[in-house]
Amino acid sequence: MYTMATKRYLNPAYNIILKFGVPGGTLMQAIDAVAQITDKDPTRVYRWMRPKEKGGTGGFIPRSSQNKLYDYARKKHLPLDAADFFGKRSVVDLICGA
Repeated sequence: MYTMATKRYLNPAYNIILKFGVPGGTLMQAIDAVAQITDKDPTRVYRWMRPKEKGGTGGFIPRSSQNKLYDYARKKHLPLDAADFFGKRSVVDLICGA
């Protein structure tokens, strides 16, 4: 399913969002940066890290935003790989819907 990054935030969204923050910065600064890159409201970005039963996406970033973040990371040489968006689930799990 999803993995807990902390008691409150889900991966892979949490780990990806943090990559767009400044070293020593806050989570809110990283959320604001991602919101600006993706042209989304910060509350929408925050919901990517929340469980589905609490109105979030279960730790997953929508595809349209994935593309924007990936392109931005490539241009800025940030350590982000396309596989980061899928967490630790295997390809078999993704294909089988597990």
